[in-house]
Amino acid sequence: PPELAAALDRLEWVLSEQAGLRLGEVRQHRFRGSVAERFAVIERDGTELRELFETSAGVVGPSVPIFFVRSVEGSLAVSGGIPGPIGVPGLSSSGVAVGVEAAEGADLGRLLAHELGHFLGLFHTTELDGTTIEALDDTPGCADDADTNDDGLVSVTECEGRGADNLMFWSARATGTVLSPSQRAVLGRATILRR
Repeated sequence: PPELAAALDRLEWVLSEQAGLRLGEVRQHRFRGSVAERFAVIERDGTELRELFETSAGVVGPSVPIFFVRSVEGSLAVSGGIPGPIGVPGLSSSGVAVGVEAAEGADLGRLLAHELGHFLGLFHTTELDGTTIEALDDTPGCADDADTNDDGLVSVTECEGRGADNLMFWSARATGTVLSPSQRAVLGRATILRR
């Protein structure tokens, strides 16, 4: 679909510009019938998510299975792990799931890059409450003292100049694609990459 093609172009641009990486072959498979209905709406920590990721069994070659579903309850998207089981399909954590209805209007390519970043080993620069900051020395964080409106969240606006422009900032409202040198190094060490 055109939206997916545009998102993949954006994903490839982000990976190329920020990490010097490129996408390899992209293959698309569709679930149909009762299987498609079963996996249309999944819970972030539920059985369906684990079973969805397990359907990646049999994938040949190094890859990251990305599943587009109608909705991931409680999130826009979710990675099977930080890092995920890179190059090992068929496990209950093998992949990334994206809820396309909730992501409507968002930069889907950036969202894919963000979740792929998790799967390849990157954490959020800052968690939503500002109490947890990424441990990489050169990655900017936005601590809870930035919460100027005292709502318990560090927003994109409150974190301008403090990491909101980073690809791994916690909020889907963020538009940044910047990666620090240490974040690029983490991505560059992912065993799924071909040189």
